[in-house]
Amino acid sequence: VTTALEETWGTDERLLFLGEWCKRYERRHVWGAREHQTVRFHWDDRDKLHRDYDYLESLHHSLLSCLASSLNELHEVSHTVRYWQILVDPWLMAWVGIVYDRWECLRLAFEEHGELDVVLLEEPASVDPPFSGFEFVIDACTSDSWNQSLCRRILESRYSDRGRFRRVEMDCRPPETPQPTFSKRRNLPKRIAAGVEQLLGKF
Repeated sequence: VTTALEETWGTDERLLFLGEWCKRYERRHVWGAREHQTVRFHWDDRDKLHRDYDYLESLHHSLLSCLASSLNELHEVSHTVRYWQILVDPWLMAWVGIVYDRWECLRLAFEEHGELDVVLLEEPASVDPPFSGFEFVIDACTSDSWNQSLCRRILESRYSDRGRFRRVEMDCRPPETPQPTFSKRRNLPKRIAAGVEQLLGKF
């Protein structure tokens, strides 16, 4: 189980939760009634945390150089790496850490628990991109559908031979409703608080 989306929990099977974020307190009567286990958090190993910090810093610089080259070509400009770093670095640093974290969580799950059954939600035809780098971070910290989509891509590309996947067609996004243009700003404090709370739950 990669997220708190209960559509992926099956019926009465024994559950292996990818992390504590899958177990919402207000739904404890549901997951608490099921036989379950939670994958240990890979960065509880502080030596690994320090090693990964160095690795991700190196990876970040490599990706930044590649992105700068690609963006210059796309926009037909010749800006320096530093120029693009100022524009994309807040997003890129978050993206690298978030994707690597999900990758390692899944690696540890298969490494320590062997072949697994996974229910995957099919993605909708189109997904609205984040409005900003900050909204991307909030989605990564709080959106079950976003995280389910990311984990699904990792699972299908890396573990197709080690997992038994069952796909369920479902649009897990909330219904689209007209929103005033200021709604994101008005709800920003609540979104920040929710994101921080969810992020702290991983440590």
